[in-house]
Amino acid sequence: GGTDNNAWIVGGGLSYGVDAWTVGLQGSHGYYQASTANGANGGGHDTLNHIIATGSYAMGPGVTLDAEVGYTWFHDSGDAATGDTDSYHAADISIGSALTF
Repeated sequence: GGTDNNAWIVGGGLSYGVDAWTVGLQGSHGYYQASTANGANGGGHDTLNHIIATGSYAMGPGVTLDAEVGYTWFHDSGDAATGDTDSYHAADISIGSALTF
């Protein structure tokens, strides 16, 4: 919301496969400028970062096992008037499979 918000996001990743295995690494960084439309104390900026390591194993024809480990961190520089800040850090682990036929 607001008329003076700006944001940019950059991300990328690489993967490498050998036989039935594929491993990868990806990440992104986002910068979000807060709007003064959020009120008289609006302003500041937020950043959101992700990094994820992935792995995949082809168990057989049409059966793939996938896994990922990720980490996310967020920081809000806060209210321009009060300096209130918020941040969080999160880790995740995911396991899945794909069946194709």
